[in-house]
Amino acid sequence: MPKVRLLQGKPLMVGGKVALSGDCCCGGVGACCSDIHVCYQTDQVTCEEAGGDYVGDGTLCADTDCGTGACCETDGDCSDTLDFLCISPNIFHGYGTKCATTRCEGACIPCAFCPMDCFCVGGLTYQECQDAYDDGCRNIAWFLAETCLTKDCSVWPFSCDQDIGACCNMFGDPGCSDNITQEFCTAAGGTSWNQGCTCDDLSCWDGCE
Repeated sequence: MPKVRLLQGKPLMVGGKVALSGDCCCGGVGACCSDIHVCYQTDQVTCEEAGGDYVGDGTLCADTDCGTGACCETDGDCSDTLDFLCISPNIFHGYGTKCATTRCEGACIPCAFCPMDCFCVGGLTYQECQDAYDDGCRNIAWFLAETCLTKDCSVWPFSCDQDIGACCNMFGDPGCSDNITQEFCTAAGGTSWNQGCTCDDLSCWDGCE
């Protein structure tokens, strides 16, 4: 005959019902952090209906710190802190969560030079975005919790009116290239860089030799 499952001497409630030893399909049970930072074992529905933060199926209160949670920050960092210290637009992932096991994802938008040449990759952490696209040839924007559906890639995210110009003789090839930053012009072996100029605007420079 099935017996009532106990937790700390009291019947274990799962989904609003008393859990029995014979129950095999009653759903997962894990650590739940209450709004007063007390941990108890229950299922996700019961935890969230009570206003708690459910840590996950199979998690234990013995391994859970209900005093802090993972806070994803807009610069890509993460800190284990109290919810009121995780100030919007930073995102608090709930008490008991930890940065070590939390992904702070967002929209990664690498852009070449003005005129704009951007694209979007979603679901990346800040570091994944940098590792994949920071090749010295792009400016990179990363937006916490945004997706490629919510972030408009048609908007140039950088101020570039005075940051680009005409570069002469990049990569050893004679001639002029437009819309180049000074840093990239130098890295590519350019012999001169002319801020704010285009290759056709010889009124502001003497052209490439």
